[in-house]
Amino acid sequence: MENQWRFGDGVRLMIGAGGESKKNWLRHDRVSREGIDLAFDLNQHPWPIPDNVCLEIEALGVVEQLNSLIEFMDECWRILRREGRLHLVLPDYRSPETWIDPANKRGYHIRSFDYFDPTTDYWKKWGQYYTKFYWHVMISRAEPWGEALYFELTPLKEEPWYVSY
Repeated sequence: MENQWRFGDGVRLMIGAGGESKKNWLRHDRVSREGIDLAFDLNQHPWPIPDNVCLEIEALGVVEQLNSLIEFMDECWRILRREGRLHLVLPDYRSPETWIDPANKRGYHIRSFDYFDPTTDYWKKWGQYYTKFYWHVMISRAEPWGEALYFELTPLKEEPWYVSY
């Protein structure tokens, strides 16, 4: 992998790629198979990716199957560059499709990521106690058919938001 992917140039990481492919994106999945560049369990931390190397991370239909959203967000924050973007597609908690997939552990609300964004009321009330890694929610959108939610976030790695413990 390290011969093929030079992390210093910035990486675009497709998490839970399965059979999906995008040119010039590093493809991750839990199981190693053809077309997968990096295989590891997202529930095991830290991920085998250096800090601050990703320009973009895309996770479509993956996060709802993980043990901890907070740990997932912390790892994404760690590997994204300051100007990086995290793109998520998640199941809407109101959709029956969310609960049909036996691997899904939870559904999401349009405000779920407000807990990570220090400009929101949810962060001010409770989110600041969950993690020291903060985000700005750039886009939160519900799909018109009501089954999926789309989020785009960027990590806040500059003062006054970044807190070193």
